[in-house]
Parts: sequence; C-alpha cells; structure tokens
Amino acid sequence: KASLRQRLRAMGAELGGNRPARVAVVAILTGQVVMVAIMTMTPVHIVHHGGDIDVVGITLSIHIAGMFAFSPIVGWLSDRFGPRPAIWAGIAILLASLVIAAAWPDDTAWVMTSLFLLGLGWCFTNVAGSALFTSTVSTDVRASSQGGGDALSNLLGAVAAFGAGPGLAASRFPMLSVLTMVALLPLCVLVARPLPRT
Repeated sequence: KASLRQRLRAMGAELGGNRPARVAVVAILTGQVVMVAIMTMTPVHIVHHGGDIDVVGITLSIHIAGMFAFSPIVGWLSDRFGPRPAIWAGIAILLASLVIAAAWPDDTAWVMTSLFLLGLGWCFTNVAGSALFTSTVSTDVRASSQGGGDALSNLLGAVAAFGAGPGLAASRFPMLSVLTMVALLPLCVLVARPLPRT
C-alpha cells in the first residue's frame, strides 16, 4: 500500500509534464480552499449577527444541496461542453458567491444564496477537475496520483479553515470574502490557455 509521501511524489512527477492534469488539480484545490474558508466561517458570522441554530442549519443544508444535488447535471455539462468551460463556470459561480457575501453580509436570504452558490461552484470545479484529471493522467500512476490529490485537497482545506478563523477575527466577513477571491486568480491564469485535446 502506497504511503502518503509516495502518492504525493507520484502526483508531482505526473504533473511536471502534464499541463491538463495541473489545471485539473489546481481547479480541485482552488474550489476546496474557497469553499472551506467561507463555509466554516458562515455559521460564526450568522450567530454574531443574531441568527439562531435553525438559521445556521438551514443555511448549511442549502449549501450542501449546492455541493451535491446537481452533480449529475454538472457531470453531463462537463462531458457535453468539455471540462474547461465547466471549470470557468465554477469560477464564475464561486466569484458570484463571494461578491454576494461581501455586498450583503447582513441579509440572511443573501447569505443563504451565497452559500448555495458556493456549494454549486465547488461542485463545478471538483467534478470538472476530477473528470479532466482522470482522462489525462497515465493509468499506471492514476490511483496514486488521485490519492495524493485527495490528500492535498484535504490538507489545504484544513489550512483554509484554520486560517479563516483569524482572518474573520482580524477583519469582517465581507473582507474575508474579498480576500478569498484572490485564491481564484491562479486558476484563472491556468484555464485562460486552451487545453490540448485529450
């Protein structure tokens, strides 16, 4: 059974000469970081503004629905139009979520809308990124590379959650949303170049 270090090494070696795979991994990691950073702090923000546990529960339920309920449709769109347009859609949806969170942080309905879009944007980047990764990584290192990618995604998600707390404490929820937008820039740069046919 491959160790975590071996999986990460296999993934790194594969990504070195495989630009579509790099785009796929960055899409998955970006969606994870953006989603976790905002999702983990939204309940704190809601409670700080007088919301109760029911509001928190409903908001997170809507968010989870955005993450998973439309996965078959997102997968079909990625197959139909290609992973690159689907990743662009995920970027646009994540950006819309962050803009809403920054513009209307005190309106519960808008916060719920933002969290739904946050989950949906994550779904697009994760599904399309995973499909692109699977179709472009060589079969002999695919399992190890996928394991390394999953481990790195979980690690960066934990780092994002850990950093979002002090970030919220040092500023406010709108500023945290604006700062999180910066995480989308590297992915935009990578996806801007057309991908080779796979």
